[in-house]
Amino acid sequence: MSVDTPSANPRASRTLRNLAIVLSLFAAAGLALHWYDDRQRVAAQDRVVLTLAAGNCPDPRTSLLVRADNTSAWTAIDIEFVIEARLPGKTGNLVPRRILKLDETLRPGQSAGQCLPYPDLEGLPEGSDRTRLQWRVERTSVTFLH
Repeated sequence: MSVDTPSANPRASRTLRNLAIVLSLFAAAGLALHWYDDRQRVAAQDRVVLTLAAGNCPDPRTSLLVRADNTSAWTAIDIEFVIEARLPGKTGNLVPRRILKLDETLRPGQSAGQCLPYPDLEGLPEGSDRTRLQWRVERTSVTFLH
């Protein structure tokens, strides 16, 4: 009784080597596709611009205006963001970290605004005017419909 081993059978050795090459090529192609998709998502996120403006809404309870401008070529279906508020000249963020969501779907070139209530603030001196704080979007996450 003989046992075929790859070293004893050149045809089996060649088949295994070819299989390894094909699998390596598929893995490399999958990695390249994943990298490309990631780069497209990052590039697209840079094209939805969020701005904040305090005191620009008609209802004083919802006076923080969040404006989104979609300058990308894709429809933005999910826009999440984190905001910061700072006292002028200070470095500490007064807003507890919480992810907010814009209730809009934005087609390419479309803009929208949404009035939000002021978030709870930590460490704001008594009697401070919230409209005088420096408001900004800290981080944005956007899902696009391709």
